[in-house]
Amino acid sequence: MVVYAARCGSGVFGVLAGVSTTAFDDGSPRSDMIRRSIDQYAGLACILILIGFGWAGLSPFDPSPNNGVSWVGSGGGLRLSRGSVLGPSAEIVDPMAGCSFEVWMRPGRGRRRSTVIEFFDERAANRLAIGQVDDRKLSLIQARPSSFVLKRIDHIARPEQSTLLITVTSDGSQTHVYVDGVLVRTLSDIQFLAADCANRFVLGTGAGSDNVWRGELLGMAIFFEDLTPSQILTHYEEWEAHAKDVSVGGPDPRASALYLFDDNSGSIVSDHSGMGRHLSIPPSFVLPKASFLGMLSWQEIRANGLDWPDVGINVSGFLPFGFFLAAFLNPRQRPTLAAVTAIFVGLTVSLAIETLQFWLPTRSSSLIDVVTNVLGTGIGVLVYQRLTATLALQAAGSHRP
Repeated sequence: MVVYAARCGSGVFGVLAGVSTTAFDDGSPRSDMIRRSIDQYAGLACILILIGFGWAGLSPFDPSPNNGVSWVGSGGGLRLSRGSVLGPSAEIVDPMAGCSFEVWMRPGRGRRRSTVIEFFDERAANRLAIGQVDDRKLSLIQARPSSFVLKRIDHIARPEQSTLLITVTSDGSQTHVYVDGVLVRTLSDIQFLAADCANRFVLGTGAGSDNVWRGELLGMAIFFEDLTPSQILTHYEEWEAHAKDVSVGGPDPRASALYLFDDNSGSIVSDHSGMGRHLSIPPSFVLPKASFLGMLSWQEIRANGLDWPDVGINVSGFLPFGFFLAAFLNPRQRPTLAAVTAIFVGLTVSLAIETLQFWLPTRSSSLIDVVTNVLGTGIGVLVYQRLTATLALQAAGSHRP
């Protein structure tokens, strides 16, 4: 692969001038000079392309990046900016009981996709997450081995620095979403139980992808029961009271986990429920369930859509690589073999990049990236061969008497 990288491709003008070397190779010194120019420019072009791949796909190459989590101050809270906070699993008496969780936060500027909290099962594909889609919308995601449901939830736009209490509660048959104690959405196609909320969870990012959320976490509570509307409104008032006077201990003490984020220092967030479900702040940013060549399910693609800008970058980035690689191989191999070889080299380069990305928490190793990279390589090869055929026809026509 490295040998090909050092000798393949061509500078733009070199390729356009000599791309059809075999079409007008008359044995003249000029033809020999064109062939040498292609080889000379090939190495430089492909080395530059591979350097670009490495920079775009692996920079900064840091397997242990700093965890962007800091304490807000005396008022309590954690500020997250590309950070992750890990929560342990919990023992439950009745896994079929209802479940509720509350997140009191100060959202930052929304990204297209970001994850505030995600519960995940390490042994299965089950996950439950709240995300922020942009400055105006939240998302609730539930994934099972055979299903994926995403619901976007509008909420009233807030000025920056304002707080928001999100409450999600389910009795196993339907789910209710509240914002500041007010019901905003009832969902019948998302249901979860205490067993789901007893799983491990991560705050500030997805468990397997760096959908990082930026903002401040001011409080959180988990209940192994479905809360009533009156309880939810009371909890909102209690969170507000705690904001004004930190000596007020937060919501209902029956919570199975209660985080006031009032430790103000250190790497542990205390659980004030007495259940010992303390959070940990790792020194480095981590994805607790990173996967090698992770593949989105068809249900997830249909619900969430592909990241089309990313697809476009992958295809357009590997297109010139396929084009220039074919420019080197085509005069030396049969056209079909040259095309297959070029696509195989593109696949090898893409797999190498995705393998290295698996070890980088700020990157995601994706099978979709491999597919789109190979697609770009194939398109580049096709463009070269079409251009070669066109120039060959033109050369043949110009030599007719």
